[in-house]
Amino acid sequence: MDVINNHKLYYTSDQNVLNISNLRQLSSYQKKEWTVSLLILLQLQYIGLKYLCHILEEVYIKQHDFTQFTNNK
Repeated sequence: MDVINNHKLYYTSDQNVLNISNLRQLSSYQKKEWTVSLLILLQLQYIGLKYLCHILEEVYIKQHDFTQFTNNK
């Protein structure tokens, strides 16, 4: 698919015409899509870390309670 630069339009060999503004909109959309994907990934990591902290807290509390129980015997 050959692309020929003719001022503000790009012509492809299959006669589709892409306007510069359309290319910019596509680029902007891809950036927004990337940003949303990154935010979702960060949110999932945050949820995972909260869950991991909760599990570690539970383990610590159980270990602490067990230590106190065995020391009081």
